[in-house]
Amino acid sequence: QNDNVKFNYSATYNQTSQGTLEWWFKSSNVTPFQIGVDAAGWYRLALSAGKLYVDYNIGSNVIGTNIQYGTTNLVNNTWYHAVWTYDGANAVLYLNGAVEDSRAQTGGIWGQWGVANLTVGGYATDLFALNGSMVAARMYNRALTPTEVSQNCQAMQPRLSGAVCN
Repeated sequence: QNDNVKFNYSATYNQTSQGTLEWWFKSSNVTPFQIGVDAAGWYRLALSAGKLYVDYNIGSNVIGTNIQYGTTNLVNNTWYHAVWTYDGANAVLYLNGAVEDSRAQTGGIWGQWGVANLTVGGYATDLFALNGSMVAARMYNRALTPTEVSQNCQAMQPRLSGAVCN
C-alpha cells in the first residue's frame, strides 16, 4: 500500500540559509528508489540503489543540482536513522549518527523549502513510495549539530528492535 502523509505549507519553515531533514525508516527492499521526505522535488531524503540519497538546491535553482550518497550498503528490514543538515557552509549526510558524506557548500537555499507542501513516505504524486515502515520524519528550520543528531538517534533507538546508533 502506498501510504504517505502530506503537510501543508507553513511559513515557519521558510528558511533560506539553513535546515535539516530527519527520517527513521525500515525498507523491505532497499534497492528501488524510494522517498522518505520530499518538498515538492526541491529537497528529498531517499533511498537509491541500496544507499542513502539526498538531493537539494543550494546556490542553484535547478532541481537535482546537489546530490549526496551515503557509503553504507543498506540491509532490508533494518531500522535506520537518516539526517541531512545544511548550516550555510556545509551539507552533511548522516546515517545512524555517523557522517556518511560531508561537503563544503555555500549559498542560499533555492526553491520551495517551506513554500511547497512536505510529503513523508513518497513523492507528492504518490510515486516512489517507501516500501516499508517509518516511525518519525522531521524538518527543521535550522541545522542540527552533530551532538543533536546523535542525541536524536540515541533517543529513538531503544524503541526500535535492531536499531543501531554510532
